[in-house]
Amino acid sequence: MAHAEAEFSLSRIAKNGFSRRQNYIAGRVPDHLWKSPDLPEELAHVWVWFCELSASRTVGMSGANPISWLEMQAYFNLTQESPTRFELNAIRLIDIAALSDKKE
Repeated sequence: MAHAEAEFSLSRIAKNGFSRRQNYIAGRVPDHLWKSPDLPEELAHVWVWFCELSASRTVGMSGANPISWLEMQAYFNLTQESPTRFELNAIRLIDIAALSDKKE
């Protein structure tokens, strides 16, 4: 979760109109503010699954909608993957963090 939250934070737009990540790359942000926790290698596939699911999420009048169980079921049927309950819950938690970051 720490990696996901750090990634979402780096995507936020700063007052100068650029994302925090862009400001760091341009040298406008000190290194200690850029460093995010490493993504554990054993969870990298869960992050990829989340990114692919998130890219096709629906959007409503109040913004992005959560990734539904039905969307996950369709995705995993199409990709012929068999996620564990832990992996499904991890995707849900990452999604909650992503949506809450967008509201800030």
